[in-house]
Amino acid sequence: MKEATGGRRALLKGRALFLSPAPFSRDRWVLAGLLLLVVGGMVVSDPIEKRMVLRIVDEQSAQLIWQSEVHAQSGWSHTYLHSVEKCPITERYSINAEGRMVLMESWNCSFGAGIASDAGEGKGRLVDGYYLITDLEKPFEVIYMQAASFSEHTLHIDTYTLHLSDEHADRLLRIETIFVPRWKRW
Repeated sequence: MKEATGGRRALLKGRALFLSPAPFSRDRWVLAGLLLLVVGGMVVSDPIEKRMVLRIVDEQSAQLIWQSEVHAQSGWSHTYLHSVEKCPITERYSINAEGRMVLMESWNCSFGAGIASDAGEGKGRLVDGYYLITDLEKPFEVIYMQAASFSEHTLHIDTYTLHLSDEHADRLLRIETIFVPRWKRW
């Protein structure tokens, strides 16, 4: 009989953490402490992890027009028709790890008022009838633009095309990259 009692005690000893009659035994405190460390670590580290979001906002009404999660080296461009020269101009940007939009290249087909014709620190050359300026690497934290109603103005982000001149013509738009905690729905 003694062996049976001892055997039962040995069996219960392994499960004592869960079956102990004491409300807060030492084992339960250890388990609660470990659980608290794990949950606390998740809460503390989660706000540090952030996602990068590219968004377009109407500057005057603060209305959000479009947003999407992006990553470092994501690219986007916008194409519009120059109001005087009536030639298409495309500017291509890349997003760096700090969330800045970096102007990488500019395509235009003419020279005139407000059209870049000096490569500055970049490299300029003619490609298929367009004056292409590359290696600009000019960073922007915010880009403001106003789409005109008289011509097509598009913004291309990955495979998505946003037609700014349709619904957002003659409005001052702010394009920016923001960081949002992973847990927060943007």
